[in-house]
Amino acid sequence: MEIVLVVDDEDDIRAVVGAMLKAQGYTVLETSDPQQALRLATQQPVHLLLSDVVMPLMRGTELAQRMQSVSSWTKVLLMSAYKVAEVTASGQ
Repeated sequence: MEIVLVVDDEDDIRAVVGAMLKAQGYTVLETSDPQQALRLATQQPVHLLLSDVVMPLMRGTELAQRMQSVSSWTKVLLMSAYKVAEVTASGQ
């Protein structure tokens, strides 16, 4: 069974994404805390990190880099409700 780690500071988004993945048969771990996400990845294999880009504690891009240092084989998918131009222009 593949494990997907969903990291988003918005509870509703995390819940919806988690429910959709569970319905497809994935094992889902959820957290709003990027540091907790890294701890989880050291405790068990994470096949996919699905993370929001803009979060208050840590950018999703930084989390992805740190995740790769903890688990180099973990795939990463970043998501955002913002337009790409808004994320890059704001430096978020």
